[in-house]
Amino acid sequence: MADVKDFSRLPFCILNNRMGQNIQKCFDEAGFVPNIYTTSAYVQISTSIGLKGLAACFATRNSILNQKGEISEDINVFPLYCKGEPLLQQISVIHHKDRYLSTYTQYFQELILKYFHEVEQIPIEELVNSSSISLQ
Repeated sequence: MADVKDFSRLPFCILNNRMGQNIQKCFDEAGFVPNIYTTSAYVQISTSIGLKGLAACFATRNSILNQKGEISEDINVFPLYCKGEPLLQQISVIHHKDRYLSTYTQYFQELILKYFHEVEQIPIEELVNSSSISLQ
């Protein structure tokens, strides 16, 4: 189990978005200021920097899935724990409760929910090591 304080000497690509704010709370709790290599609002940029080995980064399952088959064997990918719990990024689908949703909109919503549910079920090791993951 990895805790953010275990990596206090590494350079980090820090996210300056909502996910980054949650990660900053982990740094604060661990009692250290991260060594900032660069900052970005985009997890895709952060992931690319991390996968090139330039800095430690924080990535979502989706950003790792988008890089499948391109992750070098010398790059370690694992869940981050904060307060003994895995740090998770919540995603929400929001719509007006009393508004009509067309069939296409309902189908799109079902696809999104199904996709993220399937991605959530893939073990991290499989996300990182497999170039042949296909989602239904």
